[in-house]
Amino acid sequence: NGYLFVANNRVLAEIDPYNDQVVWKDHSLNGNISDLIYDTAKNLLYAIYNTTNGSEIVVADPENGNIVGEINLDFTTPSVCFSPITGLVYVANTYNESITVINGTRVVSSIKIPLNPTALAVANNLVVHRWRDNYQERLLFKPQNHSL
Repeated sequence: NGYLFVANNRVLAEIDPYNDQVVWKDHSLNGNISDLIYDTAKNLLYAIYNTTNGSEIVVADPENGNIVGEINLDFTTPSVCFSPITGLVYVANTYNESITVINGTRVVSSIKIPLNPTALAVANNLVVHRWRDNYQERLLFKPQNHSL
């Protein structure tokens, strides 16, 4: 629909940019939102925030803001991305050399990789960034066969 999703601390909102109107907003989140991801395949909005025990991902219906799921992770994450190729959400686990894979509202797998990811991005492959010896290294991860 072309609407804009906005997060500020614990508030998640959808804005109609054509009329400069707030369509819906939610104040019920338990932490400061660090990232938003939109899943075009399933029409879901993911709000990510770190807590004292790890990260939580709230999954919302972007049409009305209703929370349709919550995913608790036992680690804090610096990066999350959606792949339109696989229709999955990928979460960087910096301290466990892994990427957690989410399908809709549930974790479907955890992929061990030989590095601590600090950033994720998607093109034809998932791009994984990490810091190593004071420089940033970029590796390509192929989601189709879970390989670097």
